[in-house]
Amino acid sequence: RRPPGPRPPGPRPPNPDQCPLADMKREMQRGMTRELDRIDREVDRFRRQGVEIPVTYEGLLAKVKLTISQASVATSCEEMYTFGQDLPDLMRQLHEEIQGIEQLARVKEVVEKFNRMMREVERNGKRAIRRVPKDLRADMQKEFADRIAELKAAISAVKSAAVSEDPDKVEDASQQAFEQLKRARQTIQVAEMLRQSRRILNAGRAEIKRAEK
Repeated sequence: RRPPGPRPPGPRPPNPDQCPLADMKREMQRGMTRELDRIDREVDRFRRQGVEIPVTYEGLLAKVKLTISQASVATSCEEMYTFGQDLPDLMRQLHEEIQGIEQLARVKEVVEKFNRMMREVERNGKRAIRRVPKDLRADMQKEFADRIAELKAAISAVKSAAVSEDPDKVEDASQQAFEQLKRARQTIQVAEMLRQSRRILNAGRAEIKRAEK
């Protein structure tokens, strides 16, 4: 990695004698209007999906629109340069915000998938535990309730990780949620085994009684 050096000079105000102000305004308006319309459509799609749009995005969007508005009424190229020199950096920040929103949308989809799987596990678990022998049922109910509570906490951790916008944290939290889901399913398997073992035991006892007669 190269050591940091002096930053390159920024754009200079155009020579007033060579400044096509009207053309510059028209080009800026056309290009920025097209880009902001595209961004608006993209963000509206995320809103319809139920993604919570950060207030930082709204603040940046307002700054971008204000800067464009100020530049569009400039009366000289020097004035237009003064208003527009921050626009590239603002647009960069705006696109970074959109990347963060895309991450929130992906995490929301993952969380919804986890919630669907959790509901399925809860249904299957309750059904399996109802068939467990009565003397073992209370312990199985408690263990399964603990597994579900741990799974819910793990899913909440996935949502919290999304706020950090750190993909590694999201990945780690998702992996932990998968582990908790696996543990809940293993508890259901134990309940099924208890039901089967009691049934086999009862069948064996009945066979012994028949043989004794």
